[in-house]
Amino acid sequence: SLLWTEQAVTTASNKAEGDYFGSSASMTDTYALIGAVHADPGSVPNAGAAYVFVRSGTEWDEQAILTASNKAADDQFGFCGCETNNYALIGARLADPSSVNNAGAAYVFVRSETGWSEQAILTASNKAPNTEFGYSVSLTDNYALVGARYTSPDSISVAGAAYVFVRSGTTWSQQAYLTASNKVNDDYFGESV
Repeated sequence: SLLWTEQAVTTASNKAEGDYFGSSASMTDTYALIGAVHADPGSVPNAGAAYVFVRSGTEWDEQAILTASNKAADDQFGFCGCETNNYALIGARLADPSSVNNAGAAYVFVRSETGWSEQAILTASNKAPNTEFGYSVSLTDNYALVGARYTSPDSISVAGAAYVFVRSGTTWSQQAYLTASNKVNDDYFGESV
């Protein structure tokens, strides 16, 4: 049988009390992405951050600290995240895109030889207050899937929804809006994707 042993303990280089480093985590063979939803980047309270660690042999070193270009208080950027070896997708479930309270957003970052940079901010085409788009995320190099568990499709309260985005070059556009065929109240479809 396989034996698992602890290989590394990672912590944020700028750790602070109450940051909730480890509130989300995702990894590939080479990279680890770790969220800290209550981090205060730029002294913006609870805006959130995500940390990229890269593996070399058995060592994991912090490579980047990712934050939203439009960070705001209590966005909780880093609530969830996932990555491939070239892209990272990070949810900010309490962001307020277009001043829509807690509609949520998700951020795409791309890796280059010089580091990680924000490529796109994804939001729902039908954004509404308190739907928490970005509560869950999933990613390939060409597609992003974002859950919004508090969405009320067809006026069915909190049935939930998920959104598919497709990449063309450096542009991401919404391709599909997914809901359950048998949706009922309080299903929370999209709570995980």
